[in-house]
Amino acid sequence: MPIPDEHKYAGLDIETMQADGTFSSCASLFGRVDLGHDAVVRSVSSAAAQWVYEAAQRAGDFPGTAGPIHFTVRQISAQAGPGNPASIAVTV
Repeated sequence: MPIPDEHKYAGLDIETMQADGTFSSCASLFGRVDLGHDAVVRSVSSAAAQWVYEAAQRAGDFPGTAGPIHFTVRQISAQAGPGNPASIAVTV
């Protein structure tokens, strides 16, 4: 008996695509460990150049003792699309 094809669909906003049709994006589910062994616990959008990760937010995101927290920041521009990501790991 043949195995049926499986199709999955997800809404995706593609800001930039190369001439050959390739693009890059991020696909992670909140609270689930992804293929890179990371889990997204908070997403933040800010029009300001800074954002403060308050102690109460950290306590809600990481009950108990947390290891290093990995931050990835990407500037989004309506004219140029997403910028290159900058990442840092911080131990609090």
